[in-house]
Amino acid sequence: MNQYGRFIIISISPAACRDSITTPVCQHFVQTYRDSCKWPEMKTSCPLTCKFCVPLPRCATKASRYGCCWDKKTEAKSYAGDGCPECRDQFPSYCRERIARHPRKSACNKNGSKMCPKSCGVCEHKAAAAQAPPECLYSHYGCCWDLTSAQGPIGEGCVACRDRHGFKRLCKLWSHYCKDEAYKYVQKNVIDEFRETCPMTCGKCRIGQKMLDLSVYKRN
Repeated sequence: MNQYGRFIIISISPAACRDSITTPVCQHFVQTYRDSCKWPEMKTSCPLTCKFCVPLPRCATKASRYGCCWDKKTEAKSYAGDGCPECRDQFPSYCRERIARHPRKSACNKNGSKMCPKSCGVCEHKAAAAQAPPECLYSHYGCCWDLTSAQGPIGEGCVACRDRHGFKRLCKLWSHYCKDEAYKYVQKNVIDEFRETCPMTCGKCRIGQKMLDLSVYKRN
């Protein structure tokens, strides 16, 4: 099988969101029965075809400059967590009682942490949820466009930006994988691999670029 066929098969078969019966069968149901995606069994049988998959928030993708705030959905505006919402419990009295009456592990389970983030310490360190600055920013010569450390002041040691050799046609064909919406249908690691294969197509860098554009990342 050629490289294009192999990549395409991997890309449209995400483990995180896939139809448990074959996709053509799911598509047949949808085309034949207009309301078939409302059937309860379709949520487990055809989640991809019926678009039941939940997309990652932008802050959890590589499109985000600073990553997510403590709530895992708001995009931080700095590495220190600026722009993150105030940390507070939804129901302060209930949360105090919940923490007092139950072991912390039970009180701060998934639902408890969502209702009582302050009491459960979810947002204790606001900046911890934001992406750490890439280490190369603090190296002697700064970053290459791919966030590796440059070995000289004008990009020595950096690989010049271009889409991977032999994948030009594929990059153009699957360029919609550069958009955040792709995370709704395709597994995160597949999207990330595509963007590493096609950085120029996805706008991560310009052709021939070696050093990182510091308007994208900045030192604190």
